[in-house]
Amino acid sequence: WADFRDPAILKDGDTFYMYCTAYAKDRRGTVSVCKSTNLTDWTTPTIAAVGKPAMESPYVWKQGGYYYMTTSSTGAGVWKSDRPDKGWTEVDFPRPPVPTMEKYVSTSVSYAEEVVPLDADSLLMASITWRYWGNSIYLSKIISDKDGQPIRYESPFVLEMSE
Repeated sequence: WADFRDPAILKDGDTFYMYCTAYAKDRRGTVSVCKSTNLTDWTTPTIAAVGKPAMESPYVWKQGGYYYMTTSSTGAGVWKSDRPDKGWTEVDFPRPPVPTMEKYVSTSVSYAEEVVPLDADSLLMASITWRYWGNSIYLSKIISDKDGQPIRYESPFVLEMSE
């Protein structure tokens, strides 16, 4: 293991799962996971997903009977599994749309995303981009089909931040 960082925690039932960015010895990007029932004693980390380089800032949520994970930076992707600790595969899942202005102005290709429940049927995804003159936070409502599978976003607004 190397460069172990960006922790995110999911509680599922009585078990906590901690996901972290890491690199395998061959420098492939990975997301590791370990488990705890008391937030003090953790299992040895194992590899949850392997993929692109720099699978930054993993974030995991459960929806419609599946677990979804976003990763950012040059390893940006969306992953799906029927278990929180293994079996992750990359899926075709829409990312929050990049506003028209950012097509013409330099911005990072990465988003660091987190998902927050709005109510029993709605989720809000918060995404941040990094730019040399300031950052933007995009708040997007996740729209799902009748089975809970996320299918698209509605982007209600963007918060611009600068120094």
